[in-house]
Amino acid sequence: MEYLCDFDLTWLAVDKFGSLASFTTAGVGPIPKELVRRFPKEFRYTEERIIDLPVISKSILHVEMNDPSSFIDIAKRGIYVFDWSDVHMRQKYALDAYELTVTPLQPLKAQSLPQNLEIFTDLIAFPDEDFSKAKTIDPRLSMSCVDGKYRLQSLL
Repeated sequence: MEYLCDFDLTWLAVDKFGSLASFTTAGVGPIPKELVRRFPKEFRYTEERIIDLPVISKSILHVEMNDPSSFIDIAKRGIYVFDWSDVHMRQKYALDAYELTVTPLQPLKAQSLPQNLEIFTDLIAFPDEDFSKAKTIDPRLSMSCVDGKYRLQSLL
């Protein structure tokens, strides 16, 4: 049986302006239930598919980390990057939300994505969010989510 726990999964969402963001779970961050139901096996390939997109932007790194290269690579495709950074900090400093890690200078819009990429055609929407202004995002405030404690099989 497969578990979400301990897998550093990436999922995508769109904001009220059609801008895209990736959310990296660090093995424990919340994932929208609807996304897990629709694409249970696609999480392994989300980042690879993003990296297949053309480079269109420079980026700004907002946090210090050992190796931000994979996050910077995503932002170079015009996608905002949010990370569940709580796993790297003491509990008293935990944000309990995804933290903005890298911002693209030229954001990619959802309507510009290739239509043949299934993982990109039915995105989770944050209709009240503006990724360019958000410092943190907690999807549990907007939708039903699961986290790393849940079995992937139980959602299928």
